[in-house]
Amino acid sequence: MHATLAGGRRFTEPTRYAKPVCRAGALVLAAMVAAFVLAGVHQTSAFDPASALTRCGYDSRQVEDRLPRGTVDAIAQTRDGNLWLGALALDAAMSRNDGPWNGRVAALTFSVAPRFFETGWFCGLCVLVALLTAFAAHRLRIRKIAARSADFAAQAADRTAKLEEANALLSERTRELEEANRRLELLSTVDGLTEAANRRQFDHVLDAEWRRCARTGLPLALLMIDIDHFKPFNDGYGHVTGDVCLKKVAGVVRRLVQRAGELVARYGGEEFAVLLPGSDAPHARELAESIRLEVELLAIAHAYSKVAPVITISAGVAAMIPIYGNTPGERISAAVRALYYAKQTGRNRVSLTPPG
Repeated sequence: MHATLAGGRRFTEPTRYAKPVCRAGALVLAAMVAAFVLAGVHQTSAFDPASALTRCGYDSRQVEDRLPRGTVDAIAQTRDGNLWLGALALDAAMSRNDGPWNGRVAALTFSVAPRFFETGWFCGLCVLVALLTAFAAHRLRIRKIAARSADFAAQAADRTAKLEEANALLSERTRELEEANRRLELLSTVDGLTEAANRRQFDHVLDAEWRRCARTGLPLALLMIDIDHFKPFNDGYGHVTGDVCLKKVAGVVRRLVQRAGELVARYGGEEFAVLLPGSDAPHARELAESIRLEVELLAIAHAYSKVAPVITISAGVAAMIPIYGNTPGERISAAVRALYYAKQTGRNRVSLTPPG
């Protein structure tokens, strides 16, 4: 900053500032210097100053008014927003005792620095901070979403593992239940001692096969088998030996009755029934005879028998083509009559249904 006097006198040492002064401060400082210069020239005379503030590089006069003697105070009260940024020039003139103006007696140039929040670097910094804040918020949101996704994935995996474990347990329980149902069904249809069908299963299959043969016109044969003198055997040798005898006889019958649809059932204590769908009387009689011979060949000792020294059987055979109007019970009755006839005629033999 430098000051020029009206008579061509200059301050030989210019005043320099490391940083630009603020707006109001610059104007106040310039007015003080101008007042100091004028006061040095006219020490005893009263004077009225006038000033003009122009922007360097522009000719138009922006401010021109008469200032009171309190020039510094008036300039200090100037609104800060009314000054331009950059280099400014302050021209000072004076009138002595309301006389003519002496023209330009002093000129000051100074720089008005913008406030820190008006600088470009501050605006850039604000933009950078805003961008960094937005980026940080975005990254934080992404991390939260990723953490939430990972948490959801972990929960899903945990629930999936628990569900798979529950499904495995359910499958195991289902298999156990199916096995229990199978055993229960087996117990409900199979005789526990001889492993032949029980009476309930026999009645069910007989009814179904009777209706099927009546519909197709096929013959249906029935064998009724009884172990000769089994009660004395059971009483004399004991129930355990009696059970073994029943198992062996049932095993022979089941081994010889192999065709699909044929059924071996324990009908009573020592009685067995054999259902032969599609078999006529001659075939049924031949099968019954084979069973009788195989049982005798078991050679199970029977000291209490009046027929033979070993276990023997008697069998009754009944065969017919079922017709609607007849009942399965009639076939059972016919086979039972044939069995009783075999017992009455000497036992250890096979008999067809007697006439009448």
